[in-house]
Amino acid sequence: MQPETVFRSHRVWFTLDGTGFRNRHGIEILDENGQLLETRFESGRQLKALVRITDVEADGELRLTLSGAAGSSLEPVIIKIQACPISGMTVIPAGAFLFGSDQGSDSERPQKEIELPEFACSLREVSKLEYLEFLNYMQEHGDHSLCHPDEAPDKSHIPDGWEDQQFSAPYLPVTGVDWFDAYAYAAWKGWRLPTEQEWEKAARGIEGATFPWGNEPDSSRANTAAIGSGPRSTYDFQAGRSPFGLFNAAGNVWEWTAGNGPGANEMVVRGGSFRSDLNGCRTFVRNWLDRTTRRQDLGFRCAADLGFA
Repeated sequence: MQPETVFRSHRVWFTLDGTGFRNRHGIEILDENGQLLETRFESGRQLKALVRITDVEADGELRLTLSGAAGSSLEPVIIKIQACPISGMTVIPAGAFLFGSDQGSDSERPQKEIELPEFACSLREVSKLEYLEFLNYMQEHGDHSLCHPDEAPDKSHIPDGWEDQQFSAPYLPVTGVDWFDAYAYAAWKGWRLPTEQEWEKAARGIEGATFPWGNEPDSSRANTAAIGSGPRSTYDFQAGRSPFGLFNAAGNVWEWTAGNGPGANEMVVRGGSFRSDLNGCRTFVRNWLDRTTRRQDLGFRCAADLGFA
């Protein structure tokens, strides 16, 4: 059975049912709307394909067909693809997923199934270039109407070290921002910070994967201490993308969320950073910082509510 709706940037299993399939048969994509990641022979009546849908910002179709002599004359399977209505985001469908881990710390246990409504999540961490637009608006208008009520009066929202970073590598994630900066940027865009549960579902998929790409550790798929460098572009590490298409959900920079930490002024951060080892970047790992903390390995991504009928 095919998924009823396929959203761009997702990684999805498709099934082709029929008769007389053999191990030498494969599945191929007839257009540029998907990347074939894996083909699996299930039985003489079933073949499966794991496909990454492309990130083109438009609705479209994906055509799958059989390869091999016996399947060459079969009609292609056409799957409808829907783009997220918010540019730069992906739709996380409503439903259950596995949250936490029985192998984690006390704050991460036990693993349990959680239901979430549909929402949208940014595919990438907020970049310096995107944050610069927000700063220009704030400096021109001085409009703090959407800022958090607990933030300091007339807060500038200029990140630490901004003079050194704003004109270099614009697609690096913005860093040196505290939780109030992240909250204000998201509100200015008409969005919000993801809850912890939303962040984790978007980062690991519905089956409780240890890393965004699966359960096997692979230091080449994330920007961690093993790489030995600072932040990398928000477009890097394609092979480490999550089932829903998120870039850098493991490593690169820690990401602020809307989750509350154990202390009165603490908020949860997720994902690990370029200073973390790979275990510190597992999808269920929780950490928390004071809301005013600013570090060069700390940034954020956004989420938004959706109202599909």
